[in-house]
Amino acid sequence: RAYAQQLQGTTILALPFSAILASAGPGTIVYLDPPYLGKLPSSFTSYSAGGFGWQQHVELRAGVDAAIDSGSRVLLSGSANPATTEVYLGGGSPLRIARELNVSRSIGARAGSRGKTGEYLLVGGGW
Repeated sequence: RAYAQQLQGTTILALPFSAILASAGPGTIVYLDPPYLGKLPSSFTSYSAGGFGWQQHVELRAGVDAAIDSGSRVLLSGSANPATTEVYLGGGSPLRIARELNVSRSIGARAGSRGKTGEYLLVGGGW
């Protein structure tokens, strides 16, 4: 009940990122948690049937830039590695690192690959 009260007047959408970002404008807060972006463009991308690879991250970044330019505030979480830095923080990005966290991963191909890993919380647009 407490969450329901706090979310009164809020619209929550689950759509392709391009549709969400294209409709964002002043007063909109967008949270994005894209699939893992590995250290190489060829890293694992099979989170969905069509995949979500390097090019989709580049397209997401362009949409984030446009949403921020239109007056939206954006939060984006991503793995703390050079690839994420390149795509989401390079080239005059309007995003900045708000927090760098060590988070636990409970899913991995091998038990030894699970554990703590670095994660960025990136923000842009007047935070």
